[in-house]
Amino acid sequence: MIAAQVGTIQAGTGRAVRVSVSVEESVLRRIGQAAALRGETRSGILVAAAKARLAEGAATGR
Repeated sequence: MIAAQVGTIQAGTGRAVRVSVSVEESVLRRIGQAAALRGETRSGILVAAAKARLAEGAATGR
């Protein structure tokens, strides 16, 4: 389970906003491992995944 509390973000501002999320320990560990292998941050991995998911929704009209 992943629970998230997100503030309002204006598209295109490029400004990072701190959010608080709850993630199962095993999922967070896997995100951290994936980030380390790619030389990225956990935040970067999560943002990329969110953008991909949002793009899927835009393509399907959801």
